[in-house]
Amino acid sequence: MKVYRISHFTVLDQDKLAQTLDDMRASFADRTGAEFIDFICDAEGNGMAVARYPDQEAMDAAAPYSKLGFDRLIEAGSVEFVEPWSGEVLVSL
Repeated sequence: MKVYRISHFTVLDQDKLAQTLDDMRASFADRTGAEFIDFICDAEGNGMAVARYPDQEAMDAAAPYSKLGFDRLIEAGSVEFVEPWSGEVLVSL
């Protein structure tokens, strides 16, 4: 069953966030095991990362890379206050 890790965060600098994510793309894409990771931001400084994994095992294996990735974003000064959450798909429409 597909599972999702959703991380809420505060965006400090959206341009810096986009640049840091672009720099990280090649090094993280193959190691996370995620089917996709989308970063979503609004104009009020709210951000969310949504990562979909094929199963719980893949998501658990990716946890260290998720932490490392957010640590890099925090160190770059692009985000702060990261709050992760995860769950399984109940229904897809």
